[in-house]
Amino acid sequence: MKYYLYISICALITILVSSCTTANYFKMRESDKTFNASFCDGDCKPEFERYWIKSNRVRYCSMGSDTLPTVLFIHGAPASISFWKPFFKDSALLSMAKVVAVDRPGYGYSSFGKLYLSYYAQAKMLAPVIKKYGQKGKLILVGSSYGGPLCALLAAQYPDIVDGLLLISSSIAPGEEAIWDIAKVIDSPIGEFFPKVLQVATAEKLNHKRMLEEIEGEWNKVRCPTIMLHGSEDELIYPTNASFVFSHFKKAKKSISILGGLKHNIVVTKPAIVVKKIVELLGNPMVACK
Repeated sequence: MKYYLYISICALITILVSSCTTANYFKMRESDKTFNASFCDGDCKPEFERYWIKSNRVRYCSMGSDTLPTVLFIHGAPASISFWKPFFKDSALLSMAKVVAVDRPGYGYSSFGKLYLSYYAQAKMLAPVIKKYGQKGKLILVGSSYGGPLCALLAAQYPDIVDGLLLISSSIAPGEEAIWDIAKVIDSPIGEFFPKVLQVATAEKLNHKRMLEEIEGEWNKVRCPTIMLHGSEDELIYPTNASFVFSHFKKAKKSISILGGLKHNIVVTKPAIVVKKIVELLGNPMVACK
């Protein structure tokens, strides 16, 4: 018992220190009201919606004109819609696209705390959002970290709907990522004392190799223009994921960028690069999907 108490204290200290340095990266869930409170009074604010698939709830929000193309953002773990808040405040991006973000299943307010250890299950839950915006015009999917494989799977499943794919620091290659010692602690008998969001993220981490192996056969179905951004110093999701995408996304016109000196948090540290790549996909300079 003393051993587990010692380990739990060390783990909590690790989390607190980590949260101080990466608080802007690991965004946890915010209510609709809290999310919108950071927008100026009188300005346009995101609109939140929810739907159910059997007993599973999905929350998403949107902002911008329905006459514009749609850019749909999907976060990694642990995170939520809040991770993408800066892009909802980017006036240049909003002048070119309607911005949409969704809480990935198990996070935010999409059946928070429930485990979905299958990307097929997650894709099924997000299918209504993909169909809704894909039928209105051009649709670009943007996925960061663990959101990347989900975006890529949706692009494979809906090749006539998805027009572009941006993968940022994404884990696509099975096993090409780090598993930190803290994951073993959270997966131990004392794991229940950790925040639920970390329990979900840890379970996903420890099962991620299998989850990626399950969908590996889908990659030859991706045919839309695909851009991948990865930091050369990413110690969480290894840069080898980029070469995997290059070799396995055989039917997609690809652009792979390894950004020198950058780590896993490209979305936070280099949002201008992210927007630049989104603009490229909106213009589809590589080759159109449809």
